[in-house]
Amino acid sequence: MTAPSVQSVLLPSFLRSITTVHARDLSVVGHEAFWRALLPTWTFLPVRDAAGQFTPRMQQVMARLNPEARLKALAGQVLLLEDVDRPAPNECLISLDAATSEVTVRIFGRFLTDIQSTSEWFIHRLLDVQDHFVITPHTRCFVLLDVHGERTDLTTGRVTPARHRLWQGFYREHVYNINITSLVVLATLWAVIFLSPTDLHSPLGKFYGICERVLSAAIMNVFLLLGQFYSYRRGRRVVEWEKP
Repeated sequence: MTAPSVQSVLLPSFLRSITTVHARDLSVVGHEAFWRALLPTWTFLPVRDAAGQFTPRMQQVMARLNPEARLKALAGQVLLLEDVDRPAPNECLISLDAATSEVTVRIFGRFLTDIQSTSEWFIHRLLDVQDHFVITPHTRCFVLLDVHGERTDLTTGRVTPARHRLWQGFYREHVYNINITSLVVLATLWAVIFLSPTDLHSPLGKFYGICERVLSAAIMNVFLLLGQFYSYRRGRRVVEWEKP
């Protein structure tokens, strides 16, 4: 096999995810300072040099896109970021289209699991500032592979917004603990408030003392549930991935 034929077989492939959301006010999210505050652990790279030309790093990123995607990516303002904690390619390309108020995030990577976890982390950050974006259950994240301009979708995931579903998801996962704790707190709280034993050594007084101790333990369990809810909020799956 000749060298040219070998090159024709070994086609370069590029893995990336694409998530598109609408900005409520592009004058706010259109500033680089907004994204620097939102993504403090990522490194912002220059898009153009002093002569107004694309930097070599930006040219490498654009070369991974097919012509149609390249035109869409350059339709508006463009931000180029790098996640230094991931192996190359580790860039993120954010495109802000003023005409449609669309914000498109393209995350490049080498491995499927790496792309999925990084995309979920990024969507987590978008959900933290959800008031600035229109994110609904119809918002999807696509993971695709490009081989010389031919796009192949590997998998897609449905974004689950934080509002309305956060408490529901936590309740479904801790339904037994929440129901039992609520029942115990209400019952023992009623007993502590409305029972007034005159003798602590009487049966009523002993029952009152037991209710006090059980109520104290139940309240501690409430605080534990609040801590679990906070952990659930930070670590919950924000993308429901379909099987490839």
